[in-house]
This record gives sequence, structure tokens and C-alpha cells, in this order.
Amino acid sequence: MVNWTPSVVEKFNQPIVVDKPNGLESKNFEGHIELVSSFYAHHQNSTPDNIQRSFLSALLRSLDNEHVGQYSNCHWHAAYTKGYSHPETIRLAYMWVRVPSLPTEPDVL
Repeated sequence: MVNWTPSVVEKFNQPIVVDKPNGLESKNFEGHIELVSSFYAHHQNSTPDNIQRSFLSALLRSLDNEHVGQYSNCHWHAAYTKGYSHPETIRLAYMWVRVPSLPTEPDVL
């Protein structure tokens, strides 16, 4: 549900956002990222069953990552011990947000 009612949304303030660290994707995530346009081009002539199977495989691939659930704990620990503005805390925050959508490198935590 999206609510655009002014009396509801005007009370919220835009948060201060920290810029993503340089090279986050190249240093922490696997190189292959499936774009919607390439997926569509690759499956233009496929059967609906094959498209669904491929889509679900790509969508659920990151759940096979053994680090799922660990990034939030590591981020919490870094924030507590190093502070929210520490570069490692910021990197882990971005990792925590991105892990469900991108496969990570095996030795990155």
C-alpha cells in the first residue's frame, strides 16, 4: 500500500543518507548481474514454464548464500564497537541491504 495523503507523509523527514563506498559491487559481489533487459532478450522465445523456472532460479539464487542473516549481526556489532560513521559499518550496512539481491563473493563478510 502506498499512501500519499499529505497529513500522513508531511510528518516524515528525509533521512541523511551516506554515500555508497567506492567499488562496493566489484569488491564484494560476484561479477555476473542479471539485468531485466538481458533476461527478457534471452527468454523471448521460451515457454512460460521455462521463463518461470529461470526467473525463480535467478530470484532465489541469493538465498543459497551462507552469509544470509550474518550481515545484519556484523553491521550491528560494527555500529556498536566502531560507530555509525566508520567505513566498515557503512560497508556492512550496504552489504546487508544488497545481499538479498546480489550474490556475494565467497570470502567477503
